Amino acid sequence: ITGTQMRVDGLRRELFVHGDGHLAANDKADRPIFTASWQKSLRLDDSKGEAELRGDVAATSNQNVLESDVLRAGSILVNFTPGLSKLAQADDPQSQAATAAKAAAKKQDSTERLIRNVARIEARGSSIETAGDSKATVESRRYRPDTTAPATSAVTVSRGELARLLYLESDKLIVEPAKGDFTVPTPGRLFIDDRTAAAAPKPTDATQSPSTVFGSSSSGTSLFDWNGSLQLSQTKGTMTMTSAKPADGSDPAKNYKTIRKELAEYSSELAERDEIIAINKMDLLPDEK
Repeated sequence: ITGTQMRVDGLRRELFVHGDGHLAANDKADRPIFTASWQKSLRLDDSKGEAELRGDVAATSNQNVLESDVLRAGSILVNFTPGLSKLAQADDPQSQAATAAKAAAKKQDSTERLIRNVARIEARGSSIETAGDSKATVESRRYRPDTTAPATSAVTVSRGELARLLYLESDKLIVEPAKGDFTVPTPGRLFIDDRTAAAAPKPTDATQSPSTVFGSSSSGTSLFDWNGSLQLSQTKGTMTMTSAKPADGSDPAKNYKTIRKELAEYSSELAERDEIIAINKMDLLPDEK
């Protein structure tokens, strides 16, 4: 962690940075798995595994070489692996694993570095923080393995062409990098650019790009927007959007069934045909909207 002005509370294991700064967390191979920069402040609680960054925050999460998530927001709250977890558990006399934890702490090499895995990132736009107009955004990229690159070892994977791009925009975004899940509790937009070939194989392990996660039928570009919430899982290949209550307070499902009933009463032939459903309430909005 670097910053223009820092204050450390050793007893509480807290760190404060006033002004702009930069944070980086690496894996055992010294590959950056999470980096972030901010303009206003950082508050980090090492015992809880929590960091809050404020002011034009830009953060990048790389779970592996084939995955990259870039977040931009007015502020973000990061939950990560707490520091000194083994020693803290060993000092707790009420812990059932206290004895085992003490033994593990004694055997642990003092030079071994604790890897800070990021479990959850909550991003908030300036529209929430300071009544501004900028949204929180996340750009998620998934790549194919480069099969043309010479392998230096059996586990080495090189990044190839872009397989899929997701761009999310809303007042509030929640990302769980390890799970590949995105939760958006506020209205927003989603753009998907899926460049997966229909015959692309499904991934067999974590080192492969999840290029077929949305299925071959989703190849191409798609744009979604919603006024309720969104739940998206890249690993499961599922997406759920909810809509807020209609302006007139009616039940869309009930309205649809009523229309279908009236249509069947008018013509059984029409009622049996395939249909495309499009619902809106634009006639109920004020003229200025």
